[in-house]
Amino acid sequence: MQAMGYDWAADYGRTYLMPPALDDWIGPDHPARFVRSFVERFSSKEWQIEERRGGFGRPAYEEELLLKLWMYAYLRGIFSSRGVERACREMVPFMWLAGEHRPDHNTLWRFWTGHQRTIGRVFELGLDVSREMELVGLELQAVDGTKIQACGSPRSMTTREQLERRRERNHQRRLEIERAIQQAEEREKNEPEVGGLTEELQNRKRLEEKIDELLEKIDPNARQNPFEKDARPLKGCGLGYNAQAMVDDTAGLIVAEAVVSDANDQKQLVPMVDQVVERFGQPAAETLADGGYNTERALAEAEEKNYEVLVAAGPGEPTRDDQKPYHSTRFTHDPIRDVVVCPAGKDLTFERTKRRKNGTEVRIFRGRECRHCPVRAACTRDPRGRSFDLSPHRGAVMRQREKRGLPTNRQRYKRRMPLAERTFAVIKRQLRFTRFKARGLANAALEWNFICGIFNLKLLAALPLPA
Repeated sequence: MQAMGYDWAADYGRTYLMPPALDDWIGPDHPARFVRSFVERFSSKEWQIEERRGGFGRPAYEEELLLKLWMYAYLRGIFSSRGVERACREMVPFMWLAGEHRPDHNTLWRFWTGHQRTIGRVFELGLDVSREMELVGLELQAVDGTKIQACGSPRSMTTREQLERRRERNHQRRLEIERAIQQAEEREKNEPEVGGLTEELQNRKRLEEKIDELLEKIDPNARQNPFEKDARPLKGCGLGYNAQAMVDDTAGLIVAEAVVSDANDQKQLVPMVDQVVERFGQPAAETLADGGYNTERALAEAEEKNYEVLVAAGPGEPTRDDQKPYHSTRFTHDPIRDVVVCPAGKDLTFERTKRRKNGTEVRIFRGRECRHCPVRAACTRDPRGRSFDLSPHRGAVMRQREKRGLPTNRQRYKRRMPLAERTFAVIKRQLRFTRFKARGLANAALEWNFICGIFNLKLLAALPLPA
């Protein structure tokens, strides 16, 4: 005889003679335990938390407790103080970390804004632990940037001209209200409409004062969000910032980070390697970067500082020998005769010098025999002949191009995407960090530093901390 099956149902009336401990609900390998052990591993001095002295009033929450909550919140994709407050009431790991305390969102936000040095220590102390565990090899690193949406909305972007027009309309309306009030008072002091007009007049005055403040902040020649003036319109991001990260190949840890307002990565290669040198005393044996970092000045500066970098071809630069046979990289400079030789074997002679917008002075060479050249149509459309800008950094560019062409380096460069791109995928998809929560470049830099530290802790959580 077959036994009848049954379904499990919740027993809401169950009681316990001995209530279960909250600690039993958190497994030994739970990330909340790792966060707690990481924070408690360092002293208040190392966290740069000032010693609190007793005083009157309600007892304050311990700073280390609030730090644990913020760290675990970011690890779980919760970025708002109200979200952390709610989690402390509803989610067991947060209850366990908080010791069953329930800090309100104002307390949590005051800690975030008032303990920026402590928050910034998460990344640095995480790297200290990584060094002890020998997880930073400094053999191969990759740098890349990603766009992160700013707190401010692109819908609030405006120009100085638009603000001035709005101020003028508001000013005219204010004058009309003042005249209406004056006329009403002349007819009858207790006119019912006067009260409403007076209130609107005050609102108009406050609006005019606010517009005057915004006019002082906004760039006269740009379209900006006056409340987020450091952010830039970025393709596919709206209004945002350019977040940088340098990732080490040994364990995939972020070893350097930055947030900039630049829309591209052209100026970030050397500063990011500089961070590694400042933090570890030396650069990586090789640093990989995509074509967005490929500029003459960046390559020359890296070479001058003896930084070994491997950078992909820049925009428009040929990547194969059969591509763009008359690209500028196919031209060679003969220093003895001081001429530039084109791929067809013709000489381009010196014409003049000019200064680029970035301050670099270049020498201009021009072909005098282009008119009768059979490949002129494929080389240039300039009726004066093909011109060539000889930069003082050209040597570094050509040496980088030669280095890039070596088979071993082409194989090595394939490590760039798994290092850099995977890091940003984890931050944006698993940690769900896609937008800064506070306005301004300084606040964005603080939060990016913190999220990079949380990313590293996510990797370290699977490993035992050194004693």
